[in-house]
Amino acid sequence: MRVQGFRLGTIRLSLPPATSGIIWKEALEMAGFDEHPGTLDTVPDKLWRTLVADRGPNGTLVPSWYHRACLYCLEHATSIGNGDINTTALLEASTSSIMTEFLQGVQSVIWNRKFFDSNHGDYFDIGPSQLTKGDVVCIRSYFVPDSSQPTKGGNLRSSANAIFMA
Repeated sequence: MRVQGFRLGTIRLSLPPATSGIIWKEALEMAGFDEHPGTLDTVPDKLWRTLVADRGPNGTLVPSWYHRACLYCLEHATSIGNGDINTTALLEASTSSIMTEFLQGVQSVIWNRKFFDSNHGDYFDIGPSQLTKGDVVCIRSYFVPDSSQPTKGGNLRSSANAIFMA
C-alpha cells in the first residue's frame, strides 16, 4: 500500500513511557520549562497545550484556565519530590473539580505515551509507547502527524501511530 504525505523529521530522543501518568522532569525540560522555585509565573504554551492535546473535555476548545492548572502542577512538582509530576497522586489528593478535570484530561493524553524530541523545529511532542530513536515523523494525506519506522530500502513502514506536536 502506498500513502501520500511528507517527512517532517526524525526522532532524536524519546523518554520512557509516562507510566501511571508520570510526567518526567526531562519532559518538562524538553518543553522549555525552567525550574527555578519562586519564579513560576508562566508555563510555556507548548507544554500545557501538549499535555491536554490542545483540547478541553469531549474535544471542546481548551479552557483558558488550563494554563493556571498546569502552573499549579508545576509548582507542586518543584516544591516537593524530584521534579516529576505524578498526576495520579495529584488527582487522588485533589479536592477541586477544576483540577480533577484538568488532570483527567492530561492523563487521557499522556498515559503510557512517550514524550520525544525530533529534528524538526522547536516542538514538544508526544506519541505512542513504541516510538524509538530514528523513527520518522510524517504528515500523511489525512493531515495527522504520525510516526513511521524506516526500512532497509529507505521506505517507511507505517506504524499508524498518531502523535501530537505543539
